[in-house]
Amino acid sequence: MTALRIGLIGLGTVGTEVARGLIEDAPLLAGRAGRALRLAGVAVRDTGRRRGVDLGDVVVSGDAVMLVEAQSVDVVVEVMGGVATTLPLLRRALTAGKSVVTANKQLIAAHGQELHLLARAHGCQLRFSAAVGGGTPILELLTGSLRGDPLTEIAGVLNGTTNLMLEMMAEGMSFRDAVADAQARGFAETDPSEDVDGLDAAAKIAICAALAWHCAVDRDNVATIGIREVDPVDLAHAAALGCTVKLLARAVSAEGTLALTVAPTVIPLSGNTLSALAQLGGAGNGVVVLSKRNGPVTVLGSGAGGRPTSSAVLSDVVAIASGEPMAQWGADAVIHASAEERESGAYLRLQVSDPGAADVIAQQLEDRGVSVEATVSGVDELVVLTRPATEAVLDRAVETIETLPAVVAVAARLAYVGAG
Repeated sequence: MTALRIGLIGLGTVGTEVARGLIEDAPLLAGRAGRALRLAGVAVRDTGRRRGVDLGDVVVSGDAVMLVEAQSVDVVVEVMGGVATTLPLLRRALTAGKSVVTANKQLIAAHGQELHLLARAHGCQLRFSAAVGGGTPILELLTGSLRGDPLTEIAGVLNGTTNLMLEMMAEGMSFRDAVADAQARGFAETDPSEDVDGLDAAAKIAICAALAWHCAVDRDNVATIGIREVDPVDLAHAAALGCTVKLLARAVSAEGTLALTVAPTVIPLSGNTLSALAQLGGAGNGVVVLSKRNGPVTVLGSGAGGRPTSSAVLSDVVAIASGEPMAQWGADAVIHASAEERESGAYLRLQVSDPGAADVIAQQLEDRGVSVEATVSGVDELVVLTRPATEAVLDRAVETIETLPAVVAVAARLAYVGAG
């Protein structure tokens, strides 16, 4: 069988590892794919820049369009990032009947359905395992092992950069210093907004939901809160309560609606279905999937970084070479849950003038439909953990307790998944 010829767009951290894998692990990949995989060309923005991999006689060009259109290329692997420049290139590749592998979560979250339909129409494939979870096989779980079971919830730590930052902040580092440290270590971009504002995680949970429930979802449908306002004080309180704080992405299917959220969330280190996610360290990624017939299924692994991401990219290339069918992108209409329907527990840190008012505050919450799980009093503050209620009910209850004489301010409000 003839070799599968691969055109690579982008030679940054991920692209360099993909190229290295295709060259150095060629015999292994050929054995798994059933045919040779050959790097046929590379397109980069700066052809004069030195690279961390010996490409031998592989042609490096500054013209990505020429690479996409080359007759010597069968599969286009895109690890350049961005949407405005990348989308036309991938449209062109698929229209020409060339399969595409991409790690571009923002592109897939916004245009996955369109590109999937192009691939089907032109007899080729669109694969994007690396777009969610890096080297953690999250999408494979949703579209493979669990495809025969109706899913009820997907909950995940899907952004390794913020996971690392929250871990540093829990050790006493400020948000600003945690950003700088993550940037220095190559995890955060010069502009860290996509990570710290939750946009990266929102794109990923949208992709998961589209595949899991075969529905049309994009990032704009995800209620998103990032980690900019997380205070190290609350991380310390969480630790004292046997919990930690993670940027948790959730998709919950219930009563014909789909609730999609990303928010800093207090999670118990033990005793909860999601506790395995609470224990994820560094730049790890993980997901817990709940379904109708199976118990909770948990997958943990490496998230951010060139090597884990390149592993998923190369797995997709092997799948195309061996003729595995691609997953079906969602097309069905979906009813997105409103704030009156989305449910969550809450962690509230209140500045109080009278710590003895804990019972009054708890009663006010209970009277407004918010069940209190626990309260912890300090000298001038009170931490309240609540059981799940709708966001709208929580909003109204918090507005009420803000008016109580003993409450100086609601200093922090985070999501909370509860002890059970």
